[in-house]
Amino acid sequence: MTISNELLDSLLADYKTPEDLIGEGELLKQLTKRLVARALQTEMVEHLGYAKHESVANQKGKGCGLGAGGCPRLATWCPKIAP
Repeated sequence: MTISNELLDSLLADYKTPEDLIGEGELLKQLTKRLVARALQTEMVEHLGYAKHESVANQKGKGCGLGAGGCPRLATWCPKIAP
């Protein structure tokens, strides 16, 4: 992946001193936090097979099949209901 000069120019528009870049809560820290959060979110979607807050209706074959009052979360299995 290549980062364009336009993107860098935009990120560094308010840069005046090294502290603006590496100081507490500044650009480098914000970028690192956002990149790690996005990477973890992508990893979870890959692991679980669906995105956070995705509707059960979008999960064909992933619900437990107990109907409207059934399973409170998505599952790949159905619990056995004893008589």
